[in-house]
Parts: sequence; C-alpha cells; structure tokens
Amino acid sequence: MNWVYWNTFWSLAVSLVWFMTIVSHPDAVVVDRHYPKPKQPR
Repeated sequence: MNWVYWNTFWSLAVSLVWFMTIVSHPDAVVVDRHYPKPKQPR
C-alpha cells in the first residue's frame, strides 16, 4: 500500500506547485467578477 502514499504525495506536490504558480504570477489579480448587487431596502 506504499503506492497510495506516493500518489497522494505527488498529487499534493503538483497541486501546490500549480497553486503557487498561479498566485505568484505578476499579472494575477484577485478580483470579484460579479457585478455589485443593489442594496436591498429594509
């Protein structure tokens, strides 16, 4: 069952590299793509 841990390790490693690549990209901007909702009258 050692291959289970090996596959899990590589899956997490690749996911981490992918995430860090996206986050550290100079053009990456985290914005809200949704239009602001009108305020609901109380």
